Amino acid sequence: MRVPNNRDARNERNRLMSQGVLQHLTAPIGFEGASHTPAETAAILTDPAAKSAVTIAAEGAFHQAVASEQASAKVAGITYLAVKAIVLNQFKGQPAVLADFGVTEHVRKVPTAAQKAAAAAKRKVRRDAKKAALAAANQAVAPVATPVAPAAPPAAPVVTNKS
Repeated sequence: MRVPNNRDARNERNRLMSQGVLQHLTAPIGFEGASHTPAETAAILTDPAAKSAVTIAAEGAFHQAVASEQASAKVAGITYLAVKAIVLNQFKGQPAVLADFGVTEHVRKVPTAAQKAAAAAKRKVRRDAKKAALAAANQAVAPVATPVAPAAPPAAPVVTNKS
């Protein structure tokens, strides 16, 4: 069976080891090139649990702050769009005033007669090219009549007289 290696499991494992060290060991323990008293060893083992408690509290506060920020941003976004619509309606045609609000009026581009004529010519050229390509494709795929061999006459039934 695999032993879980999450924060809670590690903290519990270290807590039990710390209790065992304090209850049963009296002499200093040597590991990683240093000698540690049982109290120092227990402190090393329990330190991550104390720090994880701080982390958990900070993590919860962080998630609350993010949720609060998202809710606030949603309300602010809705408010911005409503105020923008009102401002654009009230100050239409006054770019200096609209600039104070940080918005610009949308000006629709009206094509000139020359632009319209050029676009129509372009459409006609494309349409004609497409028709020509379609006609050429249909010409290339025209059905070819293949001679069909006449079917063989059915065989005459064999009649036998049994007497």
